[in-house]
Amino acid sequence: MQYRLIKTAAGHAEIQSRSRPLSRSVRNLLLVINDSQPVSYWLEKVQGVTDVDLQHLLDEGLLGKATAGSPPVTAPAPSPSPSPSSAQAQGPAPAPRPASPASPAPATPPAPPAPQALDPEVASLMDMVRATSYSVLYDTLNSQGKAELGLVGGFRFVLEVERCNGLSELIPLAQRFLVQVREERGLSALRRFELALNLAAKPA
Repeated sequence: MQYRLIKTAAGHAEIQSRSRPLSRSVRNLLLVINDSQPVSYWLEKVQGVTDVDLQHLLDEGLLGKATAGSPPVTAPAPSPSPSPSSAQAQGPAPAPRPASPASPAPATPPAPPAPQALDPEVASLMDMVRATSYSVLYDTLNSQGKAELGLVGGFRFVLEVERCNGLSELIPLAQRFLVQVREERGLSALRRFELALNLAAKPA
C-alpha cells in the first residue's frame, strides 16, 4: 500500500478530545501518521495495528487520502468565550465580597528567573522559526524530529508536535528541539534543520 494519508479536521479534534473508543495502538497510529511516508511504513512502525484498523480510521473520517500540494489540516480552534447574551441567561454574577480590613496584603511573587541565553546559531534559527507559518514549522519539526532523535525519541517528539495547538505552542517546542540537537548532534544538525525549513517554505 503505497498511497499516503493525512489527518482530517475530525482526526485532529479526536486527538484533542479522545472521545472515541479507540485502542491504544490505533490511537498511536492516528497520532503519528502523515503524508511523509506511505501507509505501509506506518503499519510497520506502529505495533499492534493492521490494515483493518487503518480502514476503520478512514471509515470514521479521521484520515483522508493526501493529494499533491494539499496543506496539512490544522487542529480546530478553541471554542470562543460565551457571548454577553448567554452570560445574561445564566444570571448576574455574585457581588464580590469586601476584603476584611485585617487581611494582610498579598505577598509580592518572586521574580521569574532570567531566561538562559541561547547559542547564537540557535537564536538565529529561532528568528526564522518565528517568521514562518504553522504548516511549514509543523512539517519541518515532524521530519527533523524523526531524522535527528532516532526511532523512539522521534516517535515521542512527533506525539508532542501533534499535541501542539497552533503556532504559539509549536515555537517553544522548536526552540527546545534546536537546543537539544545543538548539544547532542552539533552544528550540522542546525544546518539540516535550516535547509529543511527553507525547503518546506518553498511553494510546491
